[in-house]
Order: sequence, then C-alpha cells, then structure tokens
Amino acid sequence: MAASVRPVRAAIRVLRVLASLNARTEAGAAELARDLRMSRATTYRLLETLVDSGFAEKDPTTAHYTPTETVKSLSCGFDDEQWIRKCALPVLSDLGSTLLWPIAIATLAGPTLLVRASTDIRSPLAVRRFPPGRRIGLVSTASGLVYLAYCGVDQRETLLDILGQSDDPENTAARERASLRRRLTSIRERGYAQFNRKGSVANQAGLAVPVLAHNRILASLSIRFAVTTVSAETIRHRFLPDLRAGAAAIGAEFESVSQATL
Repeated sequence: MAASVRPVRAAIRVLRVLASLNARTEAGAAELARDLRMSRATTYRLLETLVDSGFAEKDPTTAHYTPTETVKSLSCGFDDEQWIRKCALPVLSDLGSTLLWPIAIATLAGPTLLVRASTDIRSPLAVRRFPPGRRIGLVSTASGLVYLAYCGVDQRETLLDILGQSDDPENTAARERASLRRRLTSIRERGYAQFNRKGSVANQAGLAVPVLAHNRILASLSIRFAVTTVSAETIRHRFLPDLRAGAAAIGAEFESVSQATL
C-alpha cells in the first residue's frame, strides 16, 4: 500500500468480525468481542452492519448471529484448485518422497469426494495409479469416512440420506445408519480412518486423516498401501504422525492464505 494512502480502520474491523463469525458459524456479540478484544458495543455495531448489508443474520430469540450465503461469494475467486496448489502440493510432494506410498488429498464434490491431487504418478510403490479427478465414495473409503466423521451433523445426515437412496453396492453402509454412526464416532475419537479392500494384485488399505481449517474439515489426506507389506507398528509410528503433521501444515497454510485474501 502506498504510504500516502491510509487504511480504513473501520473496514478492517468489519472484516475481522466477519472472519471470526464465519469461523464460529454462530456467535453472540459478547463471544466475538472476547475473541477480537473489542468492546461489546463496537462489536455489536459491526455485527448489525453485517446484518444490514446482507452478510449476516440475527436470530431474534437467541440474539446470535450467523453468516449468510452471501459470504460464500467472497471466496468465489479462491477455489479448490488454487488453494490445493498453494497450500497442499508442497506437503504432498514431501510426504510422497518420505513415505513412498501414494498420497492423495480429496475434497467434497456432491455426495462423493474428488481427488484433487496425488503422488501416484511418482510413487514407486503404487500398485495402481489414479490421476487427480477421480471420484471416491464417502462410505467405502478411508478418506470418505474421515470426512463424514468430522463434518457437521446436518451435512453428514443430508449426505447419508442421499447415499441411502443409491443402488450402488459401494453405498450399502449408508443404509445401516446406526452401525455407521458408531463407526464414525470411533473414527473421530481415534482421529483417523482405515479401510481395507481386496485387490487383484494385493490387498490394499487406505489410511486417512482430516485436514482442518477454521474449525471445519477442509479435506481428507490419505495414504494407500499394501496390507501384507506394512506392519501395524509402521502405520502407528510412521504413517499416522507424518500424515497428521502434513494435514496440520496444510490447514495452517490455508488459514494463513485465506485470511490474507480478506
């Protein structure tokens, strides 16, 4: 910014309130005031400004504020391809070089996940190589299960309602809701999902962890490996720590980059 141009402090404060509200998804003026270290009166005025401009709405019963659909328009220029390129590709490259087995990152696309990037083409241990753009199931893969375990309840139930009406055998688990809920609870408690699948060459397993940003799941980060050649100790002491560290790095970079765009 040129030295002769003074920033509009009020605009900066409005954007800070909007970013904090969006991260919480619902909050009162007092909560946001504490988060932002602003006076409650100032925070209240800024929230009412957001309501008046259509970026937030206020529940008359609880006096809590929530962001509206209009907020989504602010991120239209920051799509999955951009943040994957900026935040995830360096991490995937490092993980692929260290762990050798194929690494992938996938995000939600309708009632499936879409593989946005992977190290398959460079992995010397990939039994089959899957390029980016492949759609994978939510209840039949480790990546899908970890996403369901960490997404919001309303989103999860809506996705399972859709999958439950599918005739695809891959979605059978969605119709066994009670059993699936128990499994998802266990995944959330452990912090990862593993899904084994029979293969034509060797039985394969997927191990996935959530990529979290702004207190929400952003994507699933996974590794595929042959079950018979990888020990439980390797999974526990090598794969999991490295995947978790990678997911944390991606999430932190996403928060940094997305905050800078506000």
